[in-house]
Amino acid sequence: MQKNWLSEFSSGFRLSVNVSPNGKTTQILSAGEDFLRIRLKGPPVDGKANDELVRHIAKKLRLPKAKVKITHGFTSKRKLLEVQTPALTRQNIEEMLAPD
Repeated sequence: MQKNWLSEFSSGFRLSVNVSPNGKTTQILSAGEDFLRIRLKGPPVDGKANDELVRHIAKKLRLPKAKVKITHGFTSKRKLLEVQTPALTRQNIEEMLAPD
């Protein structure tokens, strides 16, 4: 079954995520059909939660933080990220971003 939260574009992939800031830990809670649900340790102040999200996704995908960027939803719980990685496949990303 294809996950709608993960789509391909010319230089990588787009991820649709739903975040919950102010958690005790940062972790991927679930991979639903439409979005990846992620709890973030960082507070939603001064971009700290967004920074934590980028750091966590980059770490899980073993990429530099510069390869992961938020393109939509900077102030929203629903966000769209672009991951620039022509080396990874859809299956690799689904496995690496499996819930913790």
